[in-house]
Amino acid sequence: MGPRHFLLSSSAPLGKPYIQFPEPLEAGRPTTLTCTLSLASGGGLPLLFSWAGEAVESIDPDTLHSSELTLTPRPQDHGTNLTCWVTLQGSQVTLETTVQLNVSYAPRLVTTRISQESFTGSLKFYLNGTSLPILEGQFLRLVCVADSNPPAMLSWLWEGKPLSPSQRSAPGVLEIPRVGVGDGGEVTCRAQHPLGSQQVSFSLSVQKGPPPCSCKTEEQQGSWPLVLTLIRGALMGAGFLLTYGLTWTYYTRCGGQ
Repeated sequence: MGPRHFLLSSSAPLGKPYIQFPEPLEAGRPTTLTCTLSLASGGGLPLLFSWAGEAVESIDPDTLHSSELTLTPRPQDHGTNLTCWVTLQGSQVTLETTVQLNVSYAPRLVTTRISQESFTGSLKFYLNGTSLPILEGQFLRLVCVADSNPPAMLSWLWEGKPLSPSQRSAPGVLEIPRVGVGDGGEVTCRAQHPLGSQQVSFSLSVQKGPPPCSCKTEEQQGSWPLVLTLIRGALMGAGFLLTYGLTWTYYTRCGGQ
């Protein structure tokens, strides 16, 4: 590691304390921050220091009353505020200054969002090692997201071989306009960062789509089914009439004897 340079808030107006620390802070690395007040502002009075902010909530409160603060930043401390209060003892004067922490951290979580026609446009998250079934012939969109500061460099690999991004401005996006049988295999999203890298891999399993329907509509089959139904109905009606006529004739002739 090269020498670390301290960025001093030398432009702070007279009478306002300033916080001196190396920037950016690095997650997991203990760092000393110093709260300073010019001698002209203090006027020779004893000074009482105190610190406040989300980054120091888990620190022993007894250690927060010194001009120096030893802080081990966490990724979640990035973007939060840290305040130093300076009270001039023997007076009612309290001065304060606040800085926003810039914490550099490696990728903590790499996730992949899947969008396919069969998912009706919904987004799904898949964990490392998951097998993802996709339908042949459909459009597929994969989006890789990594939480890091500064942003990690994202890239896609298929069976260990680098793939060209679908959009140069969005290297975490991979699109397959029409999925083919040859698109199956292990896909990896890699997030590279100066403080460490992570990747997530899953398998694409190409499934055959449903076969086209071989059914014929009534229009395609013609009007034969209707004709046969009418003929069947006519024959049944004729049989009924014949049976009724014979029965009536029998009872008419025999009944009169």
